[in-house]
Amino acid sequence: VQQYPSLPCAQPQVPRRTYWHPQCILVLTYVYVHQYDVACSRNDPSSGANGHGHWSEHPVSWGNLACHFLRISGGNDKQGFPMKQGVLTNVRVRLLLKKGHSCYRPRRTGERKRKSVRGCIVDANMSVLALVVVRKGEKDIAGLTDNQVPRRLGPKRASKIRKLYNLSKEDDVRQYVVRRPLPVKEGKKPRTKAPKIQRLVTPVVLQRKRHRVALKKKRSVRAKEQAAEYAKLLAQRRKEDKVKKEEAKRRRSASMRESKSSSISDKK
Repeated sequence: VQQYPSLPCAQPQVPRRTYWHPQCILVLTYVYVHQYDVACSRNDPSSGANGHGHWSEHPVSWGNLACHFLRISGGNDKQGFPMKQGVLTNVRVRLLLKKGHSCYRPRRTGERKRKSVRGCIVDANMSVLALVVVRKGEKDIAGLTDNQVPRRLGPKRASKIRKLYNLSKEDDVRQYVVRRPLPVKEGKKPRTKAPKIQRLVTPVVLQRKRHRVALKKKRSVRAKEQAAEYAKLLAQRRKEDKVKKEEAKRRRSASMRESKSSSISDKK
């Protein structure tokens, strides 16, 4: 179990499995902190070797900043090479990467390429660390946890709007869509803009669906009729071929009988 330094606030429960492994940090030139629930982020440039001394000898998966518990989600070294999850080393390695791997974006279908990445252990060569706020502390971080950034846009899908306002299928979703105010022009009335609601069931949509179903049924009936006509024509052609073969067979047998009778009469 990883040991945490004494803090004035409560300690979090340490997870059994940590992907980013601990190592002391000597110099950091840039720290990127993000908090998802308030949609805020903050970039902190370091002041040198002593700028982030409080990170020294802390577990990399967890840290504290003004009683906030942070998770290190990644980082870059001084040459810009990114840290890769699961690579248990503090140096650069060259890995053969393909589509779906982190730290690599393929340009061609099925392409693989050997790329230089840094392991998931932080050391003195790290230049940038990306942190995520896991638990908010007693004090606020200026510019990160002390303000709330409202969402600029609302949901666009009809089912998401119903879920947001707890609406039933009989309610009109168009009245609850979140409208965005447009910049007011001089001498003009204030205007708002609403997104086009996707997957909205309207009478026109139902009419188009009925039309598609009717066309599908019509095509099915037409295909069955054409199949029946083709089968009938095929049976007629086979019958005609059979009659022609029988007639040709009768003609051959009659000609053979005539040739035999003529040869017998010539011998007599």
